Amino acid sequence: MHCLQEKTSKSYKQKIKEKSRDFKVGDLKVSKFLRVQCNKCGKERIIFGDAKMIVKCDCGEILSKPRGGRANIKCKILEVL
Repeated sequence: MHCLQEKTSKSYKQKIKEKSRDFKVGDLKVSKFLRVQCNKCGKERIIFGDAKMIVKCDCGEILSKPRGGRANIKCKILEVL
């Protein structure tokens, strides 16, 4: 008899949280909302990963720019919602 090892696979969200610094929106398979933090004032916002227009913070800092498919996120991504 041999032991069957259970696969301990982490969910996609857990993997994203672990490497949030290296995370890019292009890594997502489907469109998601993202909780981001402004680099200038530190305020948190929820934006769409496929934004088709420029998204700015209240302080005027650009949070994301459109680039065809996925948006180019210019700030720190805190969480994938």
